[in-house]
Amino acid sequence: SHLSEACVPYIQPMLPILSQGLGDKSSSVRRNSVFCCGVFALAAPSHIGPMAAQMLQGIQPLLSEDEEEEVRDNAVGCLARMVQG
Repeated sequence: SHLSEACVPYIQPMLPILSQGLGDKSSSVRRNSVFCCGVFALAAPSHIGPMAAQMLQGIQPLLSEDEEEEVRDNAVGCLARMVQG
């Protein structure tokens, strides 16, 4: 797909930034970071595969009952995209 081709050059440089964003104090940063991880996972699963374990470690805390609902929702969506991809 066009999205897959377009996002591949950005995956490698963006994943460390997104990983840091998953643990940010701002819920907006966490929400958007996990959403972007999901988009990458769906669009280019073969490029995400080697980094999936690291992504999952960052996503797991976002599933906590203490997390804001919008962040949890995006975390669940990201997991679904990882499975779907």
